[in-house]
Amino acid sequence: MDNKMIGAIGSTQLNSWNQVSNRGKAEAQITLFTVPKINDSQSIVTNIWEELAQTYNMQNATFDEVKEVATRLYKAGEITFKEVVTLTFDYEKATNYIKQHAPVYVSANFTMYETEADKSGRRDWIAEFGARAAKDRQYGNLVGYAAKTRILHILQQFEK
Repeated sequence: MDNKMIGAIGSTQLNSWNQVSNRGKAEAQITLFTVPKINDSQSIVTNIWEELAQTYNMQNATFDEVKEVATRLYKAGEITFKEVVTLTFDYEKATNYIKQHAPVYVSANFTMYETEADKSGRRDWIAEFGARAAKDRQYGNLVGYAAKTRILHILQQFEK
């Protein structure tokens, strides 16, 4: 900007512009240091992990319990949709579908699970997702490995 242009704007206009400009910066700086108040919904979100950990044992849970945990964490905004999908993919239904539609290619005792469930359908989901992650890594499925490892870290927050 040349000197003629500055003279045309005038010192009063420049001072007004500087005040407005600096006021915006000062407000932004104050906002950066404001601590938001925790309302009831934020308090609930903060306590969701503790509440779920007291209710569910991911080392001895049914698939329905895993689905309940995933749904509640997702509704609280604590996990992503992708994580819900990974947690709640029904390996039992997938196993049965494969057995039904490709019986020639799979044995009768085929399962997609990596670990055993007890007679009531309870399984150690931390061990299950750890084994799934290890299998993905072994086969070079790094995207699957990363997804399963993330789920493993989520489930480990429930260890007692």
